[in-house]
Amino acid sequence: VINLLKNAVKKEQIAHAYLLVGSRGTGKTSTARIFAKAINCKNPKKDGNPCLECENCKAIANGTFLDLVEIDAASNRGIDQIRELKERIEFSPVEGKYKVYIIDEVHMLTAEAFNALLKTLEEPPKHVVFILATTDVHKLPPTILSRCQRYDFRLGTDDEIADLIKSVTKEEKITVKPDALNVIVKNAKGSYRDALSILDVVYSGQEKDKDVITLDEVQKTLGLPDSEKVILLLKYLLTGDGAQALTIIESLEVDGVNLQQFTSFVLDYLRSILSQKIKGDFEKDYPFDRDGDIRDIHKLINLFIEAENKIRYANNQALV
Repeated sequence: VINLLKNAVKKEQIAHAYLLVGSRGTGKTSTARIFAKAINCKNPKKDGNPCLECENCKAIANGTFLDLVEIDAASNRGIDQIRELKERIEFSPVEGKYKVYIIDEVHMLTAEAFNALLKTLEEPPKHVVFILATTDVHKLPPTILSRCQRYDFRLGTDDEIADLIKSVTKEEKITVKPDALNVIVKNAKGSYRDALSILDVVYSGQEKDKDVITLDEVQKTLGLPDSEKVILLLKYLLTGDGAQALTIIESLEVDGVNLQQFTSFVLDYLRSILSQKIKGDFEKDYPFDRDGDIRDIHKLINLFIEAENKIRYANNQALV
């Protein structure tokens, strides 16, 4: 996506409407702002990046650039707001080359607002660029989709999220222990923004002023269960020791652990065990990994998936 947008800037082939599609926290709005900088930059770099030093770049970074208008469609979703936008569009840019309108969560617009926007997207003035961003592209009318250049943003892989956290912590001179990093990555679920939010919460919530983030601190801050308990519960279930398994579940209740989160934690472990058994490649040593029957693991996965579905609506989660 970045390369395509850079090429558009280099060749000065700017479209009138862009549609950025993807899950939350994948960088759609950030990309829209950087693109607005690049097309209004007074001295763009040869690779298509904005210089970040001219007045326009600085004004966009500070939020004082008059030719960049950000609209949150979740709170401005009616036809009146779109009509007002259409009236303002005709005016030439004040500071930059293009007047850029970023419409965030565009799927929230009403049907009437979409119809009003359609005409504008069809014949916009030469100096206007629309950047629409959405997490639910299926809610957009086909007539809008056909008038935009679409770019899809995907969730990050575990390695990409880990690289982001490492680069940020290196810059901020913070040390993150590898096991703590793994837990943050798992909980970010592919969202770059969620990864940084979790890191921020853990770092600012530290009891002592130190620049080392440990697994204990991550688990404490996020209210995550102790991985030992997950392993013990699975061990007791696989050996058929119901009394000990119940003791673990009771201890989770006493500790105030979120059982819904605990269930998805167990499923993460089971997935890892199943994958290792199929590959015959045992990275971590679980007490039941090599000898356990793959059919038992499969049965447990199905049971926990069932529990995960039921637990959401249950008053007594421990019973599920």
